[in-house]
Amino acid sequence: MREDLKQFNAIGDSLKAMRNDYDPHFRELGKHFQPRRARFNEKKKTGDEVNRFIINGRPRFAHRTLASGMHSGITSPARPWFQLIPKDRSLAEYTPVKEHFTSAAIEMRQMMQSSGLYTMLHTMWGDVGLYGYDAAIIEDDEVTGGLFGHALVPGEAWIAANARGMVDTTYREIEYTVMQVVSKFVYRNDPTNSPDWGKVSTAVKNLWDANKYTEAVPVKHIIMPRRERDARSPRAENKPIMSVYWEGTESKGLLGDLGYDESPINASRWDVEGTRTYGSSPAMDALGDARELQRKERDKAEAIRRMNRPPMNAPIEMRNSPYSLMPEAVNFMQDPTKGMVPAYQVQPRIDQLIADIDTSEERINEGMYANLFLMIANLDRRQITAREIDERHEEKLLALGPVLERQHREKLAPLIRRAYVKAVDSGRVAPLPAEFDGMGIEIDYISTLAQAQKAVQTGGIERLYSFIGNIAAVDGSVLDKVNNDHAVDEYADMVGVSSKILRSIDEVEEMRRQRQEQVQQQQAMEQAQQATGVMQQGAQAAKLLSEADAPRSGGSAGLLRDLGLTR
Repeated sequence: MREDLKQFNAIGDSLKAMRNDYDPHFRELGKHFQPRRARFNEKKKTGDEVNRFIINGRPRFAHRTLASGMHSGITSPARPWFQLIPKDRSLAEYTPVKEHFTSAAIEMRQMMQSSGLYTMLHTMWGDVGLYGYDAAIIEDDEVTGGLFGHALVPGEAWIAANARGMVDTTYREIEYTVMQVVSKFVYRNDPTNSPDWGKVSTAVKNLWDANKYTEAVPVKHIIMPRRERDARSPRAENKPIMSVYWEGTESKGLLGDLGYDESPINASRWDVEGTRTYGSSPAMDALGDARELQRKERDKAEAIRRMNRPPMNAPIEMRNSPYSLMPEAVNFMQDPTKGMVPAYQVQPRIDQLIADIDTSEERINEGMYANLFLMIANLDRRQITAREIDERHEEKLLALGPVLERQHREKLAPLIRRAYVKAVDSGRVAPLPAEFDGMGIEIDYISTLAQAQKAVQTGGIERLYSFIGNIAAVDGSVLDKVNNDHAVDEYADMVGVSSKILRSIDEVEEMRRQRQEQVQQQQAMEQAQQATGVMQQGAQAAKLLSEADAPRSGGSAGLLRDLGLTR
């Protein structure tokens, strides 16, 4: 067991060493953008010490806007942002498949809403925008039968990626209370269990006996793929993913190995160069302006103080005499001309200082994408067309497109697949029919930003149909070139229309068959009516001809008129 702890500590030390070069940068980011959340090898500070770098709050406001904008634009809890589709798109129109995926997506969104995963995602968007990486642990919720997750605090967690570039390892150094340690490892999350005090150190047991339940206990935790295991054993220590806890100040042994069948890690990076684990972030681009902004605010405040309260020169004989510069004060002097005068006159250009500060704030907003997310809200005009809004959303996509693709792959796809498996395995969603077993599933992202990515394609479809309409005015046969059914399906997919709106291929074929039968019946009725009319005319003609021997007024002209051939 001591050998295992030695190995785990060595892995943790190697992960910490890999991030050492980034920690000074991360500390600066935390100071200027979000001082309360950062934990990068710093001692605990008081509130005044934490916020002493913050004079102008623009960096914090821009970071807040970035986190909220990413959350509402990509994973909004207020509207659908993903849908499930089969890899074989031809199966998407079959009613059983369509109904299954629709009900699964609805159930998954409800599960995320009720489990607090959206709160976790909002925090993660802030972390990845600030430090360039985020990490969370998502586990099964035994109480609700769903999922729950919590974002790891930056600085307390170190990560590593596998050969595919996906984060599969995390190491943490955290503090649990005595109550948390005893509940999780001694009683195994069930107070009715017999306590196993052999899991914890004597120090923890003594604190528990002394009723010091809130005392902090340093704990280390590592999650990573298990290299060697007995696949036939269902025990936690033989599951594919290890989750090992041990006390940070004791070497007695492991607190527990709470293995997983699949990785609970959910982590992503904003942008990564090559095979590196840690990358860059918008806040890193804006850090220089954030520093300068605070310095400019100090300079402006100092200039105003020097202008309002300049340093004074006074005669030496006034050294011990009372003298007040407060409003309405009265100073009695033998020679008023020898009173205090400013040492120098300060006439700062406050307007230029403010303009310089505004420039820094604008650069911070641009670097943090805050100006993009607030673009529509900041419009001066009261009326704006829907098309112009779409075009402005496309501008966001141009700047965030590569980031969006990485977030889909690293963070959102694993989360959605985990939620889908949970929804089906828990019985909340009926499984697919047996004939569709093994059918691959893909994720279609239909968030605001994902739809903006597809807006170029929808514009192409609209221009194509406009072009075809112009040609059809001259040559209607060009309409035979267009498959309207496929065009509608593609357009609906691009704009994220719910699958409930469009009928399945079976329903469409049945409606068309019924319509064709109605047309055929109508044609048959019209033909029967025409045949009846001809027969009636023939009968009347025969009657007139049979009476042709009788004298008729009008001669041949009257006969033709009676037959209905002339007027």
